[in-house]
Amino acid sequence: MRTYLAFGAPFQGQTSSQTVRFVAVLALSLSTAACGSISLPLGPQAAGPDITSSMAAAAPASGLAVGDLSAMSASLAGAGEGAVTPISWSNPESGSQGTITNVAALKGPDGTPCRTFSTLVNAVDGVRALRGVACRQADGTWSVEGLAPALTAAS
Repeated sequence: MRTYLAFGAPFQGQTSSQTVRFVAVLALSLSTAACGSISLPLGPQAAGPDITSSMAAAAPASGLAVGDLSAMSASLAGAGEGAVTPISWSNPESGSQGTITNVAALKGPDGTPCRTFSTLVNAVDGVRALRGVACRQADGTWSVEGLAPALTAAS
């Protein structure tokens, strides 16, 4: 019998197919384990959402940017009930703009002054007609509370 060195330890006997298989499986396991670990996310930021400074946060219910709703609210603050002339609003950050019409007084469930209105929004993703409700807050500012697609004759 011959003595061989296998992985730094003496090995006696003939190389068998079992030993060859063991070495092949070990080599394959080591090579695939190294590849698999490269694709794992590293660091705490891997679990968070992608955030870019070029996009404003979206207002979930309406699909408009938060700044768009703020611009509408500011324009509605200066509007009187039953305003006849269209009121313009714009948000330079998102590039959206629009006009507010059909302003009508409404009382909220708790007696808060509110206004219903129509707006035609010209945004980056297209033009759309919406109906909304804005209510006066405790600090005197107005806030758009809800927006929905306006019903048109084509609907």
